[in-house]
Amino acid sequence: MFGQLYNSIKKTEREGGLGPIVDVVRDAIVENFAIGAGETVLGKVVLERKVHSVNSLTRATKTHKFRLYRLARTMGMIPEIADQRAFNQCVFPAEEAENLIAQIENSVPQKLVMGLLGCNITQVDHLVRNDFIRSITPISEGKVGQMRGNFNRDDLKEFLDRVCQELPVIPSETEGYISLSRASRMRTNTGQVVRWFLEGKLPKTCLLQGIKRLDCLRFFHTDVFEEIEKSQDHDFHRLNSVASMLGTSLAAVKKLISLTEGGPLLMTVEPAVSGKRAGSAFVSAAEIEKFKAYYLTAGLVGRMFDVNWTVVRCILKQQGVEPVADPKLLGVWVYRRRDVLSVVSYLVAEQPSPASIRSASFKAVSPSGFFDKKDEKGESGESDASVL
Repeated sequence: MFGQLYNSIKKTEREGGLGPIVDVVRDAIVENFAIGAGETVLGKVVLERKVHSVNSLTRATKTHKFRLYRLARTMGMIPEIADQRAFNQCVFPAEEAENLIAQIENSVPQKLVMGLLGCNITQVDHLVRNDFIRSITPISEGKVGQMRGNFNRDDLKEFLDRVCQELPVIPSETEGYISLSRASRMRTNTGQVVRWFLEGKLPKTCLLQGIKRLDCLRFFHTDVFEEIEKSQDHDFHRLNSVASMLGTSLAAVKKLISLTEGGPLLMTVEPAVSGKRAGSAFVSAAEIEKFKAYYLTAGLVGRMFDVNWTVVRCILKQQGVEPVADPKLLGVWVYRRRDVLSVVSYLVAEQPSPASIRSASFKAVSPSGFFDKKDEKGESGESDASVL
């Protein structure tokens, strides 16, 4: 790399070589090439390694060469190149690299974190999204093999200690106290409940049998309820509430906000605006009113005229009123408001259902076959199987 200059220094027999230039070249070599402690460079023994290459770090840590190569690329330690330079010429700070490998070797993938913390996989996802626990390596959304991350065991233990420290212990289940799972289903989620707790807003929290696990946390029901009421003091509505307001299902609302062809019929609030409120997706009251000014779901029409929504569909179809899009695509029958009002006399003339049926007509019912009944959570953080 240094050509004739290096050869001149090596060949000289004079004491001190070519002068201070020797020290400059030696430092440049040690700081930019994978030279290990104990090796001799230009007449002096190297006391400390400065940088590693993939090859030298493999020998030092006994880590598989190609696994280390992938980790180095993921962490940005080496550029994304595919030739031999990536193994022996691209270098990175030695101490940081050795510490990183030591942490990774003491880590578990995301799917095993729930066993160490005492929670389910959805709760782990909320903890990651809210930055309560962090993967050592970046978690790249949508890339095969990267979603699992590497969560250090010591970091997870430190998190549990921080959550469970100095909590009063209760020997058995106590009336008025609920688990993290139950608290997370009260119009909120795991990330928000944990945030309230760490901020000291749930002071009556206890630890069941003194076991340091998230599933042994017990929150005072009233404390959680009061914090939810405070957090809901805004005109933003979670998707579950939007579904109830529009007389449809949560699965249908998710499709309304994510429709690609022609754009979504409902716009969600930007994350920067909604801030740290519980939930991943919100719709403003103004957006809901805007939607209702142009569109009506079959459920909303049924509420307006005290008619079962299935009867509404039949009447509108008989009068030639078609949905704005394929119901199988939207997951709900959506009509233009002006089209519905043009046949209002037919809806008014329809005889009301008996009291029991009329009562049922006010519930948002999912048409069989159109909605997924599995309890799955998407980006909104809300389960499609939620009962409205």
